Amino acid sequence: MPKMKLTKTSIDRVAKPGLTKNDALYWDTESRGFGLRVTPTGLAKFVSQGRIRGSGKEVRTTIGTYGAWTVDDARRRAEEIRHQLEEGEDPREQWRQSEAEKVTLRQVADLYIAREGKMRDSTKAEMDRHVDKVFAPLRGRRRFRSSPSARR
Repeated sequence: MPKMKLTKTSIDRVAKPGLTKNDALYWDTESRGFGLRVTPTGLAKFVSQGRIRGSGKEVRTTIGTYGAWTVDDARRRAEEIRHQLEEGEDPREQWRQSEAEKVTLRQVADLYIAREGKMRDSTKAEMDRHVDKVFAPLRGRRRFRSSPSARR
């Protein structure tokens, strides 16, 4: 895979439509594990790659699109990700956790109830009633703490 110093000028040179038939990865010569993925359409995204300490599992994460992120900001973010990997943390798992915390009980219930042909209308109405009445204090909450018995 090609290596080059990732700068605005070098990225503008390689991020053009039609230069390659497949995605091309360009690794930075200054920061280990920091690179640029360019698609055949010319879309360029910054990436970070490394191994999780302790597991040896290789992880590649997308930082963001060139233009929305400057080279310096993306390089700093790649260093942060590299530090997380050195501490044995998977940055993708943290993202999954934060996404899961954004979902509310009402959203989960609506998706579950909306499934076609899985339950009777009376069951759907009863589940809806439970979410609205019994779980009223929880239905809009995005983050749930574990129960006291679960913490022991």
